[in-house]
Amino acid sequence: NHKKLQQLCFLTMADQEPGCYPRINAALIKSGRFSGMIVSMVGSVVSFDGSTIELRCADFGAVTAQAAEVDFSHPPGSNIEIIGQVQEDNTLLYFTDRNLGSDFDLETYNRMIVEVQNDPKFSSFFHSTSSHWGGVRNQ
Repeated sequence: NHKKLQQLCFLTMADQEPGCYPRINAALIKSGRFSGMIVSMVGSVVSFDGSTIELRCADFGAVTAQAAEVDFSHPPGSNIEIIGQVQEDNTLLYFTDRNLGSDFDLETYNRMIVEVQNDPKFSSFFHSTSSHWGGVRNQ
């Protein structure tokens, strides 16, 4: 699985097509290769203190999202998707979120990130037309 993650080709935010965001997990954000990019991160809310969201990601790693002055109403244990920009310190700058429901399967989602989105057989579902970086067009 780690080898598949290493096969990703990464772009800068300036190279991203509008509406295309790499779907990543905690291991990928901590790799530092997504710094500056807008990404999709899925996980379970651990806490929110009014300015910082602590998220347990699909691979069960921890990620922090900076979310000052936002209307965030998801209690701990809620499964959510956060769209945000990866900062140099491997945290997210929160842009928006959506509730994924209490029965969302994080383990299956992580398998999709690691095993499926980089399989050439499924590339048309996960990659923009001009790049190969592990993203999916969000519409």
